[in-house]
Amino acid sequence: MTDSITGDVFIDELAMFLDSDTLMLSGVEHSIEVDLSSDLPLGMMFASESRSDNQSGSSSCNDNGHETAVKTILREKETKRRRVYRQKQKDERNALLCQVQDLTLTLEKAKQAELERNARQEEASKSTSGDDNVCVGKWKTLAVWEWESLCRAQDEQKRLQAAASAKAQLIKDLQKVIYKRIERKSLASNPKLSTTRPSDVVVYEAYLQELDTNYARIDEMFRTLAVSTMKETSTNLTRTNPTAGCTKEFLHVNKRLLPFQFLSTCQIFWKLARLEHRQLDRELYGDAKDPENTIAVKFRVSSVTNTGATVSMRQRLVARRYVKPDSFVYVWKLFVEGEGIFQGMHSDESGWCRLSPSTSQVGTSMEMLVRRSLMHYRSAERSGQATSHFDDIMRDSTNEDQKIFMQGLDQLLLDNALNGDSW
Repeated sequence: MTDSITGDVFIDELAMFLDSDTLMLSGVEHSIEVDLSSDLPLGMMFASESRSDNQSGSSSCNDNGHETAVKTILREKETKRRRVYRQKQKDERNALLCQVQDLTLTLEKAKQAELERNARQEEASKSTSGDDNVCVGKWKTLAVWEWESLCRAQDEQKRLQAAASAKAQLIKDLQKVIYKRIERKSLASNPKLSTTRPSDVVVYEAYLQELDTNYARIDEMFRTLAVSTMKETSTNLTRTNPTAGCTKEFLHVNKRLLPFQFLSTCQIFWKLARLEHRQLDRELYGDAKDPENTIAVKFRVSSVTNTGATVSMRQRLVARRYVKPDSFVYVWKLFVEGEGIFQGMHSDESGWCRLSPSTSQVGTSMEMLVRRSLMHYRSAERSGQATSHFDDIMRDSTNEDQKIFMQGLDQLLLDNALNGDSW
């Protein structure tokens, strides 16, 4: 502010100095008045002055008039020049004042922004402590979930290892049986049906242990194949051929509605599951645990070829039922060994069947999954005709069992109708 006042005083003093019309120059015999704002050079001024001295006597009156006119013109020019100069100074001063205002406003905005930034940083620092607690809770929950998942995976691994060990032991026992049969086959003069008794205890116990393992997987198996989304009148049959070339796998999925009461259906189902119509060389295994809910039996299935030759295969069936108030689960294993011309041909079948009261209609809902693997040794695989005949007998045997089962259900339907039972 002091600098502004000093500048104004300087401008006023300069204006007063310039208001003086002439500048007196000394050093000559008389004074010469020179207009500082005149555009004429000093030499011309002095020349005119000399001429005026020489002619002073004759034209003093004319010189006085001319000098007055020149002074008037010079004064007007100087006044105009001072006006322009003052205006320029005012414009510069106003521009500087505007710049000061702009800079002041910019400074205020910068200070305000700094205050707001500091406030946000303080709020962020306060909220960080709360967020840390939330993050700790989330990480703790995630860690607990991971730990539980690890425990479940370890339990599943132990269960699978136990099942694999049981399978390995079963394979070893079957190998021993096969080797013994091959040796006796080579020593016999006439081919006869093999009557060698395998280690039934080991085989049956391995199968029974596998049944419990398969029962624990029933929900997983049905969920993988989307059985719950199937219609109650649908059947799905899939055949796969692995790259090994000597194993054929069949996958059969069936879901249907049975028009019978739930309890009656469970009872007739368990009765028919014993396959009482298979009586050829039938032998029961009576040392199984929980005999009321377990089936362990072996029998022979025979057939006559087109040439009149009799062929047969040995079958071992192990099954168990798991009963709950609202469900009946039947799990089975069926192992088939070819005999005679079918030597070296085997079939391994695993099955799951679940009965439950229907929620949509009156009756019982049945869900069934059957997985069958045909396993032939390479020597048996070379006999294409025998292999095809083996598959045909397996298919006929399955169809016969299904026919007996349907006849039993029809008999149940007839009995209920005669007794007047309602569905």
